Amino acid sequence: MKKIICFVVALISMLAFSPVGIGQTNGNTQIVKISKQEFLSKVFDYTAPNASYKGDIPAVVDFYADWCRPCKMMDPHLKALAEEYGGKIIIYKVDLMVEKEIAEDLEIKSIPTLYFFPVKGDPTVVLGYQDKEVLKSIIEQELKP
Repeated sequence: MKKIICFVVALISMLAFSPVGIGQTNGNTQIVKISKQEFLSKVFDYTAPNASYKGDIPAVVDFYADWCRPCKMMDPHLKALAEEYGGKIIIYKVDLMVEKEIAEDLEIKSIPTLYFFPVKGDPTVVLGYQDKEVLKSIIEQELKP
C-alpha cells in the first residue's frame, strides 16, 4: 500500500511540475513570468524617452493576478498559442499582485490586460478575457509572426 501511495504522490508531483509551466520553456514554447525590472530591461522601458520594444521576436505580455478567474481561464489558451507559434512569439506574464507599481505606471485598471508587442511599432492593448481564436487573430493581425 505504501508503494502505491508513493507512486501516486510521485506521479502527481511530476505532472504538477511539468516543464511546460510558467517561467519555463519546452523546446520553442516560451512562457516566461517576469518582474517589473525584467519588463523594463527585456520588453519595454516606458520610463525612457522614445521607448520601443526591446525584443527580437514579437511578444504578448499578460498582466494578471492569481486570484483572477478570467486570467486563469485564459492560461490554457496562452499555453496553446505559445506551442502553436513555437519560437515565433514569446509570452510574458506579469503578476500585478507582486508588481503593483507597474499597474500604476501603465494605468492598468482591469485584468487580464494583454499587451501585444510587434518587433517594430506600438503595442496593441486588449482588456479582459479573450478566447483562443480571438487571441490568435490579434497575433496574426498585429504581430505577423
